[in-house]
Amino acid sequence: MFVQFGIGAASNCVTLAALLLPLPTYEQIFIVFYGSVMAIEIFMPGYLGSQLRHESEQVIRAVYQSDWIDRSETFKRTLKLLVERAQKPVIMTAYSIISLSLSTFISIMKTAYSSYTLLRAVHTRNNVD
Repeated sequence: MFVQFGIGAASNCVTLAALLLPLPTYEQIFIVFYGSVMAIEIFMPGYLGSQLRHESEQVIRAVYQSDWIDRSETFKRTLKLLVERAQKPVIMTAYSIISLSLSTFISIMKTAYSSYTLLRAVHTRNNVD
């Protein structure tokens, strides 16, 4: 996943930079399509990672809303262990470095767009001179 996120981010940067080139329309359409597919490729693990974290945070609420008062002591001890474990939400990571979440996806897309705007400014400045 770490490599996939890295390659996806680099591909988005290169794809946006390729839009600066004077290309035929069919190649520009291909580049836009390719960039969209690469964005979706890194969006899906980010979305699913965010969903997993959100649902793992809901475990404690589900335990408290359950009918646990009239249950046996062993059941209550099991619920206590479950609540203790659920204090720390489940977070998917790529190579224990990057958390797979929507915020990571957004930061990757922001970085790609920032690189694109920097290249566009340099390209425009070189064309004016």
